[in-house]
Amino acid sequence: MKANKVMLLGRMVKDVELNNYGKGKNAGVWCNFSLAVNDGTDSEGEAKVQFINCKAFNKTAELLEQYVKKGNLVLTFGRIVNEKWEDEKKVAHWSQTVVIDEVQLLPNKTEDAPKSKKY
Repeated sequence: MKANKVMLLGRMVKDVELNNYGKGKNAGVWCNFSLAVNDGTDSEGEAKVQFINCKAFNKTAELLEQYVKKGNLVLTFGRIVNEKWEDEKKVAHWSQTVVIDEVQLLPNKTEDAPKSKKY
């Protein structure tokens, strides 16, 4: 049983741009994007928003690029992944990203999007 499951309901911060990886049979596409997720209100009644870094691959990335635009509301399902890299000065950095495996498109007032579609 996998216990690393994340469900996020949020708005796209910007349009998705696809990137290519691999060659031949190992080729595919991926994208990075951020979701603005409502996190309640603070003590003064102001809305709190969390910006969550996400990544999607292949068919999920293509779906996002084709159907989802900045400001659209989406329901996503995925898992948290820790990423480590070194900068040019060999300093190690860590980040957490949610790798999205499933997307459900939701109605949007600004677009003629499908009422609800699961991919």
